[in-house]
Amino acid sequence: MNRELFTQPFFRNFFQKRGFRIFWGCSLAYLLTWLIFNFGPIRSLEWKILDLWIHQKEGKRPEDRIVVVGIDDVTVQNFSWPIHSDIYAEALAWLRASGAKVIALDILFSSDHSLNPSDNDAFIQQIAIPPKPVLIYSPLGHSRFYRPIPQDITPLPLNKTQALGQGQIEHLNILSASLPYQEILSTEPVLAHHNVMQATEDGLLRGVNLVQSYSNYIYPTLSLVCAAQWSDKDYFYQKESHSFFLGNRSWPVKPLGSYYLDYGYQIKVYSFMDVLDDLSRPDSLGKVRSRDRFKDKIVFIGTTDRLLGDNAMTPLSKQYKGETPKVLLHALATAALLDGVDIRAPNRAETLLIMLACAFTLCLLFIGRSVKNAFISALFLVFMLVLAQYFFFQGHILLHIAEPFVFIVLASLFAALILYREREQDRAFFYESFKAYLSQELIDQMFKNKIRPKLGGEAGIRTAFFTDIVGFSTFSEQIGSPERLVELLNEYLSAMTDILMQHQGTLDKYEGDAIIAFFGAPLPMPNHALAACETALHMQEKLSELRNKWKAQDQTWPEIVCNMRMRIGINTGDMVTGNMGSPMRMNYTMMGDAVNLAARLEGVARFYGVGILVSQKTRDEAGEQIIFRMLDRVRVVGKMEWVEIYEPLTVRASLTPKQLELKVQFEEALKLYFAQNWALALNAFSHSLSFEPLHPKNDKGVKTNPSLVFIERCRECLAQGGNVYPRDWDGVFTATSK
Repeated sequence: MNRELFTQPFFRNFFQKRGFRIFWGCSLAYLLTWLIFNFGPIRSLEWKILDLWIHQKEGKRPEDRIVVVGIDDVTVQNFSWPIHSDIYAEALAWLRASGAKVIALDILFSSDHSLNPSDNDAFIQQIAIPPKPVLIYSPLGHSRFYRPIPQDITPLPLNKTQALGQGQIEHLNILSASLPYQEILSTEPVLAHHNVMQATEDGLLRGVNLVQSYSNYIYPTLSLVCAAQWSDKDYFYQKESHSFFLGNRSWPVKPLGSYYLDYGYQIKVYSFMDVLDDLSRPDSLGKVRSRDRFKDKIVFIGTTDRLLGDNAMTPLSKQYKGETPKVLLHALATAALLDGVDIRAPNRAETLLIMLACAFTLCLLFIGRSVKNAFISALFLVFMLVLAQYFFFQGHILLHIAEPFVFIVLASLFAALILYREREQDRAFFYESFKAYLSQELIDQMFKNKIRPKLGGEAGIRTAFFTDIVGFSTFSEQIGSPERLVELLNEYLSAMTDILMQHQGTLDKYEGDAIIAFFGAPLPMPNHALAACETALHMQEKLSELRNKWKAQDQTWPEIVCNMRMRIGINTGDMVTGNMGSPMRMNYTMMGDAVNLAARLEGVARFYGVGILVSQKTRDEAGEQIIFRMLDRVRVVGKMEWVEIYEPLTVRASLTPKQLELKVQFEEALKLYFAQNWALALNAFSHSLSFEPLHPKNDKGVKTNPSLVFIERCRECLAQGGNVYPRDWDGVFTATSK
């Protein structure tokens, strides 16, 4: 053996203390799992997981070979129970005329329910007409019940040698079985053992028997007989393999109720009354509808009214409130037989192998020092669930997943606790080494990603966000106390920052009273422009609340505080975000021409007396959820290119008629202004002025509004004779200050 193999890093780590601790952690996890799953209620957890998958699969595949005709509460109300034989006779005749290939009656006719002999005769005639409907019998005892299996016959045909059918009636002990009454038996009907169903340990029925065995005797059930008749295939029992066959497909003979049902079939259920309604129609509509429903299909007739008691508690609780008609379970079993489906459950040995494989994988994961192994362990759990679902949905193999799942969780927890102590020791050392000259946020990021700090950024399209309090430089003089000024500023900045964080904005920095932020980094945000506009609108609403609060505090704050206004500039475009500064001290910030434009727009907003100003790029990116009005075309200080600027008025859901009228009137006036129709524009802006939300005469702290700005411009142009700009004027206003 190559000794160098054991000198490799993995084996060195394994044979050190961490490796042994993880090994014993997995062993303890296995012991706890074994103890947990030997507790009765926990053992049913496996079935609960299967139920979740059944609900996912329920009704996913339309089944066009089988339908159910249910004797529901409406039918019972119209005909009472038991239904008389003549009604069944009419229904059988109608279904046969509609082209039904196989008719199965999941009703035990142990006595005559006719009102008079002629009604019974009609029913007996329908039973005897080929193809004969399939009837059920139910054994009540085992003594002298079946004829022994001839030992020299292999394979053993069920429908001739063993089945309760033609030529076998004389071998039955009537006291030991519930059979159709004698007049039906005299027609040599097609009989099938009723599907025996047995609940699992939590009380829910999840499986059926496709064949019924008593000692050495094997009998076909209703589902098997119906599947054989519809597919025109023989079914038989093969002694050597202890299996039964339907054509070339075989199934092992399993213990009672262990053929798990596939609930993925969407089987249509019609009311028995629908069949009778079609039968009673004088026109051809009933015939056409019945032919479409039943032609070439297996038709199960059985009770679906819960009060009749032929129901079972199954996982199909959503549709049937926990009680599923058994006739529907017969139909599901028949569909599975036709498709060759056999859901198989693993044994304990297979489950143990799965857990050992999980333990080995976990040891490989947690030997390393990387904390992300806990995440890999979680992915391993997801992989197991996906794998189990794949086997269930595609291969019809039921894997025990709950026990390995719990084992992985416990083993991962123990391994994570072992690594946690080492991690905390590393973290303490890291903080002690770097806390003197790096921010705590950056240290957290470095420690999580195991990287050293470095300069650099990442380019991309994001939205820059600048705010400023109007005239804040005069607040200090008015308030007087620096402490009171800090108190005011902290309340304002806290409220605005909370709104910023609620909309997933990234705070860049505070510069006095100004908030500088951006949207779309470090985490990508597809709707960053929309989020920025919504943030700005909410900030203005919050400032209005603060003003009302400050006004209510009599004599506490001077008038300038109670009339505080803020401006917000927003622009979307290419920018760089990342760690910038020096190797010793850096901040996560933004840079770029788009950032500068956002800062300029915040300053330009004062020329128009608006609280929020955005660029055309932001307006386009924000989409239709925000209502904007166009304000102007502006060339800001320091830029040669002009931009269209917009004011967000409100979110679309909160748009008022007055705001809509303002938008329409103002933008119509703006078109006249750009066309140099000064007189018409002046009149239009005078009209839009009445819809402006803020006016210097009514609102303290407001110096102007957009309509007033353009009214003044139009008057200046008219005063100069109207020919102020050349004929090809682009309508751009050039700002001369920031």
